[in-house]
Amino acid sequence: MDNQSGIWQHFVFYLSLLVLAVALRIVPLLSGTPVWHPDEFNYTYFPLLFLEGNLKPYFYYYPHFHHYLLAVLYALFIAIQSLLTGWSFSQTVAHYYFWQTDEILLVGRTVSALLGTGSIVFSTLIARRVYGDWAAMASAAISVLAIRQAPLAAADVPMTFWFVAALWAALRLPTREKTRDYALAGIFIGLAAASKYHGALVAVAVAAAHLDLRRPLFDRRLLLAACVAIATFFVASPYVLLEYERFAQDFGAVVQHVTEGRGDSGTAAWYHTRFTLWHNIGFLAAILSLAGIWSAIKSTHGRVLLTSFAVYYIAIGSGQLVFARYALPVATLQCVLAAGGLALVRQRRWRNGLLLLALLQPSYNALSVAQLLAVPDTRSEARQWIEQQVPAGSTLANFGGWAGDVQLETFEHLWWRTKYYVWNAGYEKLEQHLYFFEENASIPPFYHYAIQATNGKSASGNSKIFADFSTPYAILHRHPLATSHVDSSFARQLAASAQRVATFIPKGIEGKDVSSYDPLDAYYVPIAHLDGIAQPGPAIGIWRIDDIALPLPSTISPIQALAAAYLSGARAALAQQDPAAYVNLATRARLLDPGQVDAAYCLNLGIAHRRLGNFQAALQQWQQALIFDSTLVAAHYNSGLVHRYDTGDIPEAIMAWQRALAIDENHLASREELALALAAQHQYQQATQHWQRLLELSPTHTTAHLNLGLLYLHHFGDPQRGRMHLDAVLTLHPDHPQSEQIRAILQQR
Repeated sequence: MDNQSGIWQHFVFYLSLLVLAVALRIVPLLSGTPVWHPDEFNYTYFPLLFLEGNLKPYFYYYPHFHHYLLAVLYALFIAIQSLLTGWSFSQTVAHYYFWQTDEILLVGRTVSALLGTGSIVFSTLIARRVYGDWAAMASAAISVLAIRQAPLAAADVPMTFWFVAALWAALRLPTREKTRDYALAGIFIGLAAASKYHGALVAVAVAAAHLDLRRPLFDRRLLLAACVAIATFFVASPYVLLEYERFAQDFGAVVQHVTEGRGDSGTAAWYHTRFTLWHNIGFLAAILSLAGIWSAIKSTHGRVLLTSFAVYYIAIGSGQLVFARYALPVATLQCVLAAGGLALVRQRRWRNGLLLLALLQPSYNALSVAQLLAVPDTRSEARQWIEQQVPAGSTLANFGGWAGDVQLETFEHLWWRTKYYVWNAGYEKLEQHLYFFEENASIPPFYHYAIQATNGKSASGNSKIFADFSTPYAILHRHPLATSHVDSSFARQLAASAQRVATFIPKGIEGKDVSSYDPLDAYYVPIAHLDGIAQPGPAIGIWRIDDIALPLPSTISPIQALAAAYLSGARAALAQQDPAAYVNLATRARLLDPGQVDAAYCLNLGIAHRRLGNFQAALQQWQQALIFDSTLVAAHYNSGLVHRYDTGDIPEAIMAWQRALAIDENHLASREELALALAAQHQYQQATQHWQRLLELSPTHTTAHLNLGLLYLHHFGDPQRGRMHLDAVLTLHPDHPQSEQIRAILQQR
């Protein structure tokens, strides 16, 4: 009777741990908005795209089984929504893809949380096979890393689920010799590999179980397991085989990235030892896991467990790319090993007491992480402030790094979505939905972010952004993580010249350093040293640039938003030296919304036409730009370039640059080109005046010094002044392309 009572007590205790572990994964999804991670883009938008009928992936940095699994679940969600709204399935897909992805993201996050819960069930079954019933009950110990990763719509948690499922299947083989048992293990291995490539490492568990029992190496069952695993992988991620060349290219890039790493976190193996696993289950439980390793060596089941643990750990530890989430499978197995260490204690009273002590630290840390995940981070607060205070359509200077940016709806991100939608479903499908969007979509405020991939070098701070993009606000985010960095001198300069209008500092972050976080991951949730941290996210400051006017408040329709997105894509294409793409995308924008045609539109379209060799079309666009804005210096400047360098009409070029200077006498580029053209026309005196004016405006202008030096030497007979200007060129720019010729001239004289 006492024994039966003890079993029930253990069962109730295990059930309590299991309920706690599940709650820590699910509750943050119900009570708050878990912290966003950049990888979630891949598992929100691409599975939705598959629902339009084209299952071909765009990239192969990941395999695609989890994308397809999410696509099925998203399809169920969308089918229900379609029935409720009366919209067609395709219309509902497009609606959620373009305008309402938050609900889809919640579905993806819930799937991860449930699969994380499933990992607990399989780890319990593993502990039971290796260490016995009591260890199975204790194996639901709290994994801080698993709780932290659970609410993310990403591949690490799903891969871990299939990994431990495959290990459980392998642990059945010592007592089950039938081919179907080997086939089941092969299926789970294939699904683990099709979730993330390195999930394939669990295949060693089947080999270890088979060989530890001294079964023959050349055994049809072992071959069957391998064949089933490979077949499952290709069925679950078929385009790896169907587009093998693209897969090989992307997979090679992944291998290179993992090998070379990013940043300096030391060797991956040491990092996971001293940081990931040390903080995953706490000090005492980590010590107990070492005892569990010693205990496991004695049995076949234990050796299979240890082989899987070791092979995976060595594999992720041998690279230079260090993320704590890569260690999630071994972090899950660490709980099993700790339970095995506890099982060595024979006295029930001591064993239960030791378990309670071992659970104190990880439970407290896991509760702290779950609480953080349920608190909206600073970027959510900043987004709400911006949407209430800043007119929609404003261009904002976003400093700190894209991964930590406030998650506003931007036309640039809308272009990203549009580009992939058209790539997958075609422009005609998008056109079919335009009027549906107009009638049914309620869109949030959209903004422009000035810093994108094309000018990402300015992310840490560059005052030139304000003038180049006419940004009335600057948003700075800083954090111990490398993904939120602003140059301190730029920050001081901004503080002296602009007005801070809003600040969002995560509660408790003061005094914390990067040692609390996974330093290379753009995930603003700590793993260690959680005391006092009550809010995730970076510290955000919003600054008003006073001398730049705000746009008038306005509302736009979905079609206008898409047109603005196309124009954002066009500008990016022009920055990437693809004028043909600019013309195509800008034309799409104009067809969607003729209101997109303004001075900037015509100016850029003219630049694109010039790069394509359509010089008359370029001049016509710049004339049109001047109709919109007669003070547009750039239109006159670019017209001068065409006349001077493309059509050879120097007098017309001179007049164009003179018109530019009549509008803005400080336009350096126009004055420089005008001086060069006048010198080419042998109007040396006038050219000299413009070079001298250039030096008044910009004393370090080496081209002005060089040309003045040559003019004084060769045309005005003033070698002293000529040498002075040539010396200035060498002083300002010792590696000037013409430095050797300049030195030769100076030596001759």
